[in-house]
Amino acid sequence: MLGVLEPSAESYIANDFQASNTHHPRPIVFISPGSRPDVRFKVFKDEYHQHSAILRYHSNFFRQFLDSPDKRAGPASSSFCYEYLSISQQPDTPPGFDFITESSALGKYRCALYTRPYTITSQQELIVVTRMADYYCTLPILSATLTGALFNSPMFEDPRLNPEQNFCEISGQLLFTARTIRHLELFRECFTHVIGMWNDKALSSHDRELLEADSQLLTLIYKVRGELSSVVLQLQKDLLNVYVHEEMAWFGMDDLLRPLLLEELYNCNAWTNLYYSHRDLLASNLGFDKSGCRAGEGIYEKQFLCTQISDEDMPWDSDEIDW
Repeated sequence: MLGVLEPSAESYIANDFQASNTHHPRPIVFISPGSRPDVRFKVFKDEYHQHSAILRYHSNFFRQFLDSPDKRAGPASSSFCYEYLSISQQPDTPPGFDFITESSALGKYRCALYTRPYTITSQQELIVVTRMADYYCTLPILSATLTGALFNSPMFEDPRLNPEQNFCEISGQLLFTARTIRHLELFRECFTHVIGMWNDKALSSHDRELLEADSQLLTLIYKVRGELSSVVLQLQKDLLNVYVHEEMAWFGMDDLLRPLLLEELYNCNAWTNLYYSHRDLLASNLGFDKSGCRAGEGIYEKQFLCTQISDEDMPWDSDEIDW
């Protein structure tokens, strides 16, 4: 179990590493009871003190790299067994490279290695953290710690209140990220949005092209959409029967395709039995969403949110423990 120490005059103790545009002038020291940090990283303007044992435990990269024969021996007086320095070469820096996001994501990635609390604040930050975990072969520990990092994330705020954050619009792209991390909750969240937007212009043409080019995801999309369509078709049949036999002329045929129709049925006491027999269509399987809207309401007026996907249908090998 990891301990927590108060920040001393010499160092900043990594605790709840939240997004910040400031660089810490003092080292960020990760604490593990009974052992001293023996690895020093200098990345951008930050310095991290970590433990080789923890790095080896979570990372196949560090298991092979820390003691590779090409390492030069350090001075006898050094308090660190390993030291790494990140060098930025400006001419080689890719366009659009965001040092602030990269630095923030790096700190949160290192918190994940120590199972310390952190919060993902944006789509780009999540993508960068995932890229780092993939490079250092530490995706399993990122997957194991990500749920808590997403619960308070502003990514899931109501876009009507915070237009800069609209998870629904980025869910297509993040579906690939969720698969890379193999995170059940995030994958379900993204997948529910993708299914709900599949026949709607809200899904960008770029995301649609990427999804259609991925046979694994496309097969799963067609499978789940087929299951949902069967339920909707049965509802339409029941509604047509009511329409024919009860002369329910106040419903237009276009309404039969909208989840909002179920709300209308609920508000009309004469048809509550029909509502209760199909109310599962109004269920929301979104776990992180903070809008408070159900299917047929607000930003989800034209979307069903009842998509279900079992653990067995996830597009990865759940028995694999290191990937």
